[in-house]
Amino acid sequence: MVDNKEIKTVAKGAGIVFIGLFLSKILGYLYRMIIARIGPEEYGLLSIGIAIVSIISFFPLMGLDLGVLRYVAFYKGKNNESKIKGTIFSAVKISLPLSLIFSAIILIFSETIAINIFHDKELINVIRTLTFFIPFLALSNIFLSTIKSFQKIKYLVFTKNIMENLTKVVITAILIFLGKGLFGATIAYVIAIFTTFILSLYLLRYKTYNIFNKIKPKYSTKELIKYSWPLMFSLLLAQVITWTDVLMLGSLKNAFEVGIYNAALPTVALMNVIPGALIVLFVPLMTELYAKNKKDNLESLFKTISKWIFFSNIIVFFLMNIFAKDILKILFGQVYIKGAFALVILTLGYFMYYNLFVASVHMLEVIKKTKYVMFNSLIAAIVNITLNYIFIPKYGMLGGAIATSISMGIYGLLSAIETFIFTKLVPIKLNYIKAISSGFIASFIVYYLKKPYDIKIPELIIFSIIFLVIYLFLILIMKSLEKEDVEILKAVERRTNIKLEFVRNFIKRFI
Repeated sequence: MVDNKEIKTVAKGAGIVFIGLFLSKILGYLYRMIIARIGPEEYGLLSIGIAIVSIISFFPLMGLDLGVLRYVAFYKGKNNESKIKGTIFSAVKISLPLSLIFSAIILIFSETIAINIFHDKELINVIRTLTFFIPFLALSNIFLSTIKSFQKIKYLVFTKNIMENLTKVVITAILIFLGKGLFGATIAYVIAIFTTFILSLYLLRYKTYNIFNKIKPKYSTKELIKYSWPLMFSLLLAQVITWTDVLMLGSLKNAFEVGIYNAALPTVALMNVIPGALIVLFVPLMTELYAKNKKDNLESLFKTISKWIFFSNIIVFFLMNIFAKDILKILFGQVYIKGAFALVILTLGYFMYYNLFVASVHMLEVIKKTKYVMFNSLIAAIVNITLNYIFIPKYGMLGGAIATSISMGIYGLLSAIETFIFTKLVPIKLNYIKAISSGFIASFIVYYLKKPYDIKIPELIIFSIIFLVIYLFLILIMKSLEKEDVEILKAVERRTNIKLEFVRNFIKRFI
């Protein structure tokens, strides 16, 4: 049974993660906006370089950060400090030499990669510069996992979500202002990773666990590797899905298209903010109900979470479709309007995954069917690579967007089918039709209202508010909300201490 103290810890952690996730998305998006201003081709080259080095960096880490997270927490529960220290040192002793070896390999073959695969000499210096962050990334991931295992979530959020992204934004802006262009943006990225390394080491050493204490470490290296390396493949597959479009677009087309595409991609990724926040808040609740075998409560919570994600995120979906060109023009510049159609296509894929199926993906984790998560990731990665190879030569960035949307849809659908087989839970409800209908009506009205205007930030905000008011009005008069929604609001109040009584009472009038 989970006691009150543990529930409060989860709730507090969820709130901190939500704040960190929100700030991370905002700062990350601002960072991309700044880079985009140096030009689509330069933005594309940096994106290709980051993709290459990010994927390679997973190999020296070998999933050891996840192993550290598990075993440090385990030995902490056993009050075995020798094993705690041994686990951390084992991970460092494996990943540090490997990261140096992989860095050397990339440096040696950087020219071959840049010219023979991506056909651009300027990419050589980008790859070589970015290579220097691999050892620091490996070590900081291990240190941050240790901090997380000690439940010091605020340090993790401060370091990774806030300071790393803030450093990227500030240093990049300064160097670009000083006329350093692509080289400045590349250096800024490396400095940000190095900053994370320094902060993570400091917070571990002085605020969490002194790894330099005099306790003699006891190593369980074989056990750590046995646990960690399979997890590396799941993470690697996720990275492949994330970066395949960028790499294949750069190889089969050019850096200019990669730059345009990378304005659309992070924009549509904003659709993950609301689902991400809700999942962080409710997955611990679902896990607790599953552990207590409260199937009826679990089913009700699962369906309600799915509905909340759908009803709230569909707003973002419709707004991105209505204002696709306007958003890219305002935030990135006139030239990036070319990515508007790719943005619209990507919203469909993200809509299927994050609106319809994301709760099913996490339900598989709750019921400990993680092998299926890995299987689904593998299928999605294969589909993504195959479709990119077929579509990109003919359709360019649109082909990449189509491939991503289809692969995400398949990943989500497989997760939903497997969740149904194991739990008989279905994430889709009939009253979703009401939300879709409300969205289409509101979109139709706003689309024609905005036509005479040259959309800038004030107009974008005004018309978005108009859409939101119309959508919420239609949702309420169609009686799309249910009693379970009021109960979930009560649960949110208990976990976050945010008073929602007015909202609950207002919703009750339309049930």
